[in-house]
Amino acid sequence: MGEVIIFVLNRRNMTTSGIHLFQMLKPKVGDQEAGALIDYVDISLKENKRDIQEANLRTLVTKEDLANTREELKNDMAKTKEELKADVAKTREDLKDVKSDTIRWMFAFFITMMLTILGLYLKH
Repeated sequence: MGEVIIFVLNRRNMTTSGIHLFQMLKPKVGDQEAGALIDYVDISLKENKRDIQEANLRTLVTKEDLANTREELKNDMAKTKEELKADVAKTREDLKDVKSDTIRWMFAFFITMMLTILGLYLKH
């Protein structure tokens, strides 16, 4: 039994669970088949692990990515701030126009009321 473990460890880098699996499969399927099955599982796990690591590397954010995003956000915020300033200035101009229109209408209404009152006063 000790010979098999040494043989397996020399043949491939196996974990303890891999060695136990080999020992369990060897009497049922044979030495070569058990070794081939463990090799297949080991290779599949390594490929899966490599695929996951590659996917993680593709989705990781680097400091350069963060710096670029920060600069883009600063530029967008500056642009939005300038647009907001322009909108506020336009709104203020519109309010001045409305205010002057209101004053003109109030003055016209006042003159009309005064003329009406004067006309009624002079008529008596």
